[in-house]
Amino acid sequence: MTKSKLDIELNFLTPFQMTRDGAVISADELKPSDLARYSMRRTFLLDYLYYSKGRAIPFRTSPSIVNRVMEWCDVNVDISKKLDAVQAFKDKSYFLEGKIKISINTNSEEANMLIFFLYVCQYIGIGKKTTYGMGQYQLVYTS
Repeated sequence: MTKSKLDIELNFLTPFQMTRDGAVISADELKPSDLARYSMRRTFLLDYLYYSKGRAIPFRTSPSIVNRVMEWCDVNVDISKKLDAVQAFKDKSYFLEGKIKISINTNSEEANMLIFFLYVCQYIGIGKKTTYGMGQYQLVYTS
């Protein structure tokens, strides 16, 4: 089977801060699996709480499926980051701003899931100036 790649750029419109296992993730530590985890969790929770209780999402999600997609992402998604740390307003914590480029091998269900969840999350991003999580971003297809 021939591998096909899709290149996507996430241009962040708001500063953001992600955590893994309770610790803030720096720009150097950010992995493709973090993008998958945040986008899948955000989409599922908002849908569950306000719309269809998970029934209308085209992909079934569960902790084991999220873990499978995360593992797949760290092997099959290349990531490059142009991120800067900015200090939060009147706080000692730091947020990231900038952009992330990812190149996805598109020949699997996991790729379709990642693309879908990243696409949806650009429309359900929250935050005015700063936000915890992925914040607001715009997806740009570069390939």
